[in-house]
Amino acid sequence: MKKQFTVVLVFALLLGQRLCLSAELQNTMNRTVVINEIMQNPAAVSDAKGEWFELYNMGDEDVDINGWRIADNGSDEHVIDGGGPLLVPAKGYLVLGKNANQEDNGGVSIDYQYGDFTLGNSDDEVIVLDADSLEVDRVEFDGGPAFPDPAGASMELNSPELDNNVGENWHTAFTPYGDGDFGTPGNPNSIGLTIRTSQLPDGAVGIEYSRMIEAEGGIQPYTWQLVAGALPESLSLDSTGVISGVPAVPDTQVFTVEVRDAVDNVATRELSLIIVAFQINRGDVDSNGEIDVLDVLAVVNSILGLVELGSLELQCADCNADGGVDILDALGIVNVILGLGECEPV
Repeated sequence: MKKQFTVVLVFALLLGQRLCLSAELQNTMNRTVVINEIMQNPAAVSDAKGEWFELYNMGDEDVDINGWRIADNGSDEHVIDGGGPLLVPAKGYLVLGKNANQEDNGGVSIDYQYGDFTLGNSDDEVIVLDADSLEVDRVEFDGGPAFPDPAGASMELNSPELDNNVGENWHTAFTPYGDGDFGTPGNPNSIGLTIRTSQLPDGAVGIEYSRMIEAEGGIQPYTWQLVAGALPESLSLDSTGVISGVPAVPDTQVFTVEVRDAVDNVATRELSLIIVAFQINRGDVDSNGEIDVLDVLAVVNSILGLVELGSLELQCADCNADGGVDILDALGIVNVILGLGECEPV
């Protein structure tokens, strides 16, 4: 009798463990569904008509969210009841909103209309739970300073793979939809504001330096500023993103620049800039220590407008040191290669 009881007990424990593992497995599958975009403060229509948020399914299988719940940390709660399966398609989107009437909700196509759930204009939470009350995803936005705080535009996740409960992983939407608000409901998010420039060319003492830092995404115009560190002596960064000046001494500096777009999206990047005590080797345009046919091609391409040489390159390309770069400089470099002459002032 005792042996039979032990067998039954072990079986029950194994069954319970299997059920727990199944629930965990289901929860792991559900976590492929993430909160990807939030419109908490529309401008084209009232909040009661125009609020919505978007789910994205990162997985390879459709996920049925019928019977799931949306809630916040307060009293807001809504059980999703679509009258049947409500699928977030694999690698696709589902938009849930307060008003599914596209004629008066600001022109957004809503896949599911919810009730008893409101998005605060400043700070609030969006919590998604599955039918077993397991938390699938959560975003707790603060209305700034960490998260964007837009009006008339949604908050968009920079990428679904990022932690969406970190404010810096979101940006303000800049793609217009419907009646004039900004967002991408049911579509891929706008490209977040980023700084493309990752490396700055060296400068040289006494030679004018000018280089624009490049950004992409967001809404132009961009506004730039230095937020940490310092530039080499005698150089400055203007609001258009150009670092310029005539370096006075050899130097190496590491600094952080910030770019802000027209709707207050912000991106930062750490850069470094080296200023060398440079001795001009006329003819060696690419500064590789040799004067060869590649230097001639660089000069010719510059003359034809096919490439833009930097200030150091221009100094080296000016073989005859007459203050300009033209066909005589290309011929002068050819003569150096052939052993017929040297680059020297005319």
